[in-house]
Amino acid sequence: PWPDFLNAWIRSFLSLPSTASTNDYTPSTGAGFSIYQVSSTGGVWNVTGVAISQVSGQRVTLTNAGANTINLTHNDGASAAANRIFTHTGAAYGLAIGRTIEMLYNGTNWRTLAW
Repeated sequence: PWPDFLNAWIRSFLSLPSTASTNDYTPSTGAGFSIYQVSSTGGVWNVTGVAISQVSGQRVTLTNAGANTINLTHNDGASAAANRIFTHTGAAYGLAIGRTIEMLYNGTNWRTLAW
């Protein structure tokens, strides 16, 4: 459903692994992309960190295209320090079905951006 000119930045419908918590989440394909549609099955999922390319100033957009909420946990020690997510709420952030969030890598960790 994405326009052709966006295909260079988008990787659609990545599935989370079949566990209730995902540490150091690395997309199975397209680690160099900027926009990801992520799906999950079997209940609410926790993502404790993101291991994409981690270039200072890099922005990554996640859209929940699944049937369940995806929780982005705040500063979770289950992921490597460089992969941890610092949410704008200071607590776990529930990415609801159909919702999108943007994250910025600041050279140290991922920060969620809310608007």
